[in-house]
Amino acid sequence: MNNIIKHLDNTTINLIAAGEVVESPYSVVKELIENSIDANSKNIVLEIKDGGKTYIRVTDDGDGIEEKYILTAFERHTTSKIRSYEDFCFVRTNGFRGEALASISAVSQITLTTKTKESFYGNYIKMDSKNVIEQSKVGANNGSTIIIENLLYNVPARKSFLKSNQAETAKISQIITKFALINNDIKFKYINNDKVIFTSFGNSSIEDALNLLYSNQYKGNLIQLSESINEGLKLNGILGNNSIMESTRRNQHLFINNRVIISRFLTECIESAYRAFIPSGKFPVYIINIDIDPGLIDINVHPNKLDVKFSDKVDISYFIKKAVTKVLSDSIMIPNASLNQKKFTNQKDIDFIQQKMNTDLINNDHFLSNRNSNKFNISNSKNCNDNEKYSDNKKLDNYLENKLSSIENQKKDSFQINETENKDIYNRRKQIEEREIITDESQIKEFNYSNLEYIGIFINSYIIFQMDYDMYLMDQHAAHERILYEKYLKQFENHNIAVQHMIVPFIINLPIELIENIQQILDKLNQFGIEGDIFSEKSIAIRSIPDIFTESQTRAFIDETFNVFINTSDYAVHIQNMIASKACKAAIKANSPILNMEVEYILKELDLCTNKYTCPHGRPITVKLTKYDLEKMFKRVL
Repeated sequence: MNNIIKHLDNTTINLIAAGEVVESPYSVVKELIENSIDANSKNIVLEIKDGGKTYIRVTDDGDGIEEKYILTAFERHTTSKIRSYEDFCFVRTNGFRGEALASISAVSQITLTTKTKESFYGNYIKMDSKNVIEQSKVGANNGSTIIIENLLYNVPARKSFLKSNQAETAKISQIITKFALINNDIKFKYINNDKVIFTSFGNSSIEDALNLLYSNQYKGNLIQLSESINEGLKLNGILGNNSIMESTRRNQHLFINNRVIISRFLTECIESAYRAFIPSGKFPVYIINIDIDPGLIDINVHPNKLDVKFSDKVDISYFIKKAVTKVLSDSIMIPNASLNQKKFTNQKDIDFIQQKMNTDLINNDHFLSNRNSNKFNISNSKNCNDNEKYSDNKKLDNYLENKLSSIENQKKDSFQINETENKDIYNRRKQIEEREIITDESQIKEFNYSNLEYIGIFINSYIIFQMDYDMYLMDQHAAHERILYEKYLKQFENHNIAVQHMIVPFIINLPIELIENIQQILDKLNQFGIEGDIFSEKSIAIRSIPDIFTESQTRAFIDETFNVFINTSDYAVHIQNMIASKACKAAIKANSPILNMEVEYILKELDLCTNKYTCPHGRPITVKLTKYDLEKMFKRVL
């Protein structure tokens, strides 16, 4: 009979529990690496084969497991992380529920080799679907090695839902990247199908880790984030500026108390801070760790501990957005013109560059432009233009350094170089280093438009300036749009809004659930220059509206006010969008001639703006073109 209630057998219980934790090879890797991190490891190696379906190995040099606890570690809800419910409420470790090894061992063939530093020998155990096959004492290094083979072999229905090897590998690569970024004091090594993908530095520098993992594609466009909001809330990490934007959220890395998380709420909060600096449809790059009092969050709302619940979303959202906005606003957000920049976004590109760095394919006459063409004799000259592939100064610098080392160590080289020529190479490298230092310093200086020297106007749309050795191109429409936007917005903030009286008032019906709030709604609308009175118990009559809004915009704003009262959402963005639309229509258009005095007005007013780098829609007002960029275009430097 179907109404009989009985206990499930242990095998079924274990498989159900495993189904909550072991979704794919990705989730296995995540759980095992989190255990290694919690074990105070300084070196962690991850090796996978066939997307982790057939083989996963995680080796660490952490604390290891004492012999008497090895079998216990494979039982459900056994953990060294917590002792009581109070510990559970304030947990800061990655793992704490004691489900990982129990769940993984239920659906795979697993071996564990582990040794504590106090023990003279290690312990080895081999299990198949939680059944112990072999157990013995072995020689081993301190730490643990766990090997998972034939994942989900005993639950073929679930195994059939796994994606292709390439897709599963991509998910694992993404999670190991996140671990290497946030745990940058740990040295990670990642091996896929017997090929080393990367080895991180483990030097406690999040910026070094980022540049390594992304092959320097973001270098020079990163902003340090270190904001202490209060004792229970701190932000640390790196923000990408508006020179680096992506079409997806793939390169957004979010952590809470150094734990990898996924939070739509936090993502939207951070992206809202970027909204003033990047265009719609583009996504920022960032690595943000939110250090928060564990008592203010619940990390037990998702089987894989990826999601998190906040005790006060409104306050946390406000503080995080304010902190990120402050850091971005304090930075110089003028993007460099991207001339011949190549991004190396996959391992094939990285391998190509590394191969080029280690192979002498550059004709020395091309990068030592002040030398005579017969100074060097290189047999393989057909690749003399390959130096154009070196678009990054640092790569060229590294190449020069490698060349000098090669010259010193190889006595039978195919060409000779004298001290003068050595000096040329050193001088060239020094110039590159000095230029990088100057660039870095310029990023932290205050930028004032009033310091720009006016040159002229191109096609009645772009104003040309220069300062020092840099050229600046300004979009006159975007600049004027920003000025008007902040002018209108300030009127709203100061409640100094010019209004226009309606000849014929228009009537707005209230939603049923807001009838009792009718006077409160009228009071709120009045703060924003929308004046009216009660027309009936279910409607209001609007008699005046802000002079920068149309009637349709005012109706839309009133609808948003209703949403605020119903959903307690924030309609500030809606206000800003309407003001931005008004500013766009009123601003100087492209292809419109402007006078010198108007240029002076724009420069003066921009310096008074809160955000003087982008228009209200996030497009750049100004872009910078350096002297080096121009010389590179004309092949004066290579």
